[in-house]
Amino acid sequence: MGNKYSSLSEEQLAWIFKKHDIDRDRKLTKEELARAFDYLGSRWTARRVKGALRAVDANGDGVISMDEMSKLIVYVKGLRT
Repeated sequence: MGNKYSSLSEEQLAWIFKKHDIDRDRKLTKEELARAFDYLGSRWTARRVKGALRAVDANGDGVISMDEMSKLIVYVKGLRT
């Protein structure tokens, strides 16, 4: 059984996350990531957003780069809601 994000395609999720890159630096900060989840109708706590960042931030710079986006999409599709 999937979660509420599993019905979205990878392309749709990528578009949503890119849309929330407010400063257009091709990276998602924890604030931008939280806004993206608000857009998806999910109120994530700061702790859960930090957990997502830790899980997919391969280089440990505290943001999700476009190179790390595919890992974020896999992470989101695998969540249990």
